[in-house]
Amino acid sequence: MYDLTCLWYKTAKGFPKLDRYTIGKQVFSLVMELLVGITKVEYLTPYQKRERLTMLSPSLDSIKILVRLAHSLDVLPEQQYINIQEEL
Repeated sequence: MYDLTCLWYKTAKGFPKLDRYTIGKQVFSLVMELLVGITKVEYLTPYQKRERLTMLSPSLDSIKILVRLAHSLDVLPEQQYINIQEEL
């Protein structure tokens, strides 16, 4: 998740201004939410871990959809899309 966060940050910096502050910002917020959430999971009991990861799963699904949308709208170049998909 850390690597994905760094990759998205660097990638979104190259987006046109409108896209950077809409889809770029939205994905970055979700990625940060997941990164922080996963970090906190380490300190939970096994039952709590499962529950917390289940709660974080929709954020991951949202990231996947938004990344695909960015690619479909030609905001995210093919090679960067492939790199991000591999991290996801």
